[in-house]
Amino acid sequence: MEKRRVFCAFSFCSPPKERVSTRELGQVRGAALRYRREIDGLRAVAVLPVILFHAGFSAFSGGFVGVDIFFVISGYLITTIILEQQRAGRFSIAGFYERRARRILPALLLVILVSAPFAYVFMLPNQLSDFAASAVTLMLALSNIFFLSQVGYFSPDAELQPLLHTWSLSVEEQYYVAFPWIIVALARFGDRFLFRTIALLTALSFVFATWALSVDAERSFFFSLSRFWEIGVGSLCALWGNPKRSSYGNGLSIIGLMLVAGSVALLDAQVPFPGPYTLFPVVGAALIVVFATEGTLVARLLSGKLVVGIGLISYSTYLWHQPLFAFAKLSAPIPASPVQMLVLSVLAVVLGWLSWRFVETPFRRSPHPVLATRRAVFGTSFAMAGLVIAAGVGVYAKDGLPERSNGAVTFGEIEARLAPNYGLSKDCDGPFGAQMACATGAAPRVLIWGDSFAMHLVQGLLASDPTLSLRQATLSGCAPILGLAQVGSSKSAAWAQECITFNRAVLDWLGKTKGVDLVVLSSPLKEILTFQTVDEAGTINAPGNRLAVQDGLVQTADAIRATGASVLMVSPTPQSGENIGQCLVRAAFFGGGAHSCDFTLNDATVQHDVLRAVEATLPVYWLDRDICSNGQCHPWQQGHFIYSDFGHLTQDGSAFLGETRNWAAAFKGQAR
Repeated sequence: MEKRRVFCAFSFCSPPKERVSTRELGQVRGAALRYRREIDGLRAVAVLPVILFHAGFSAFSGGFVGVDIFFVISGYLITTIILEQQRAGRFSIAGFYERRARRILPALLLVILVSAPFAYVFMLPNQLSDFAASAVTLMLALSNIFFLSQVGYFSPDAELQPLLHTWSLSVEEQYYVAFPWIIVALARFGDRFLFRTIALLTALSFVFATWALSVDAERSFFFSLSRFWEIGVGSLCALWGNPKRSSYGNGLSIIGLMLVAGSVALLDAQVPFPGPYTLFPVVGAALIVVFATEGTLVARLLSGKLVVGIGLISYSTYLWHQPLFAFAKLSAPIPASPVQMLVLSVLAVVLGWLSWRFVETPFRRSPHPVLATRRAVFGTSFAMAGLVIAAGVGVYAKDGLPERSNGAVTFGEIEARLAPNYGLSKDCDGPFGAQMACATGAAPRVLIWGDSFAMHLVQGLLASDPTLSLRQATLSGCAPILGLAQVGSSKSAAWAQECITFNRAVLDWLGKTKGVDLVVLSSPLKEILTFQTVDEAGTINAPGNRLAVQDGLVQTADAIRATGASVLMVSPTPQSGENIGQCLVRAAFFGGGAHSCDFTLNDATVQHDVLRAVEATLPVYWLDRDICSNGQCHPWQQGHFIYSDFGHLTQDGSAFLGETRNWAAAFKGQAR
């Protein structure tokens, strides 16, 4: 029997027929393995905030931490099961992966299968290609790497990606590729050695995550090594031992619940994650797992029938919510209202229950009429994954099927109108240098300086004066303010210094170049007015330092005039807070008319206030006057799409506005 146990720990043999009771398992570890209702209750606390956060409810601004709570729960439960079975002599690697396949794949494959026809009907070619690629990488447990690769200023709108939320599943599966082998290899050295090893690996992952925030915060969000420590904390909770009653357990579990609730209510998407702030929900979840013993207040709160019921269906509910939200936004003629998003949230719970009742639960039982043996589980899993991969690769290879049509226009034609607007060239989005593609002549008379909101002015200027000799100096996210840049969200300290260096290089070039008589600045200023800023000396300013931004704009204008050029600031486009470009797609392809995407002008913003404050020194050209009339803004004018997304001008829209409003003459006449 001992030989069989050792062999089965690494092989794909069937488990021994004898069964071990929970009492016997408890004798192996000294405590009975029991069902903990409060853990399912904690699952509900994790999944509902995630859904309501993605639905756009501001009261759940930190709802994204539900994923971090899930990581802790997963690490705890999986590690507990592995330890119980390993110490009872019943654990096998093959059995572990069989359980993972039964747990994860049926509901996941159903969601992909149901999502596919909606993706075909509603998604643009690039969006459909991304959907196909995300499905393929999901089957390979690499979807987080795919979404990581998409990070960038002009990256696809996250809200419109039906499988975006599956990055967390891939992180978990990558963790569990190695974890069972670590348990098997190290368990022989005793609990203390195993605990210390997992603790060390967990600490190293946390250190990496904290460091990665300063290098590339956006990509770190999806990166496995930045997330493993959260699952590791759950594993440490299991290695610590089953929860025991203690005099301080009630207080510590209450603190844990407060940390979780506070994270959901007080954090927001601007907080850099994962990193030090992630400790709040992770430590909170760990305190609940370890100290919310039977009889504690937290255990009673989390053991209610409704809470436990939602927790039981949390996996399927989590799977359904993002496709529902994404396809609602892709297909609706107007953005969904809060009431509609709440209805969709409830629908996600209903679909979650149906999937749990008729898909999850039956397929997790062994034997199942379809998957009666381990061989059948693995064979079916590989076959279904292969079909998804083959279909996804086919759609991706055909560029997202751009020939799809509504009878009047194809998706490919619509998508071409929304291509990202880099100005003269994509190469002009980066460090300032001697790129030939970033100038229309050897002796430029006009300099376009700023971020992506400066890029999208280029076509308009050239349409108004095709002979214009122009130079483009642009870096996405980098406002044209000398010696000042933001740090926060996706912008690291290293990026801030890159931005400061970029702006200094542009001014140096301007000082050495003769003949430039007009400098056009542009930026939405939103990020630099929201986050902390740093200057060339490394001094950190508090978030929202409006005066520093105003002074920086004035000083930059003075520095430009010192070179002999005049200067003008072009305001950001008016915005509605929604993806206006996607609204134009829906209106053009599914109907709605040219005015279905009109929105009310809102000029009571901090950016407007700042520009008004400096306008006496730095003249401002207001794009509101070109796009709006009588308080209403018109993103579709005379057949032209003006917007490509939430605020950038399309290439055609920029050319249309520039030509009809004669930007070249207007900018020069207003500059000083």
